[in-house]
Amino acid sequence: MAVHTARVLDTAAGDGVTMVVWQYDYTHKEWGRKNYTQVSVQHWRNDKIVREQFFYDSVPA
Repeated sequence: MAVHTARVLDTAAGDGVTMVVWQYDYTHKEWGRKNYTQVSVQHWRNDKIVREQFFYDSVPA
């Protein structure tokens, strides 16, 4: 796999929840070129992540 871009676009934090917006652009041996935005949402309790969710938005490469 060749990673072209992997960068944080934005972050947010609230009471017991954090969010990170990522932008990925890479070429996979079997899947070809992929370019998408991912939002990861982490739910925290006692300084540990107790649940994490991922949301994706694909864009043409």
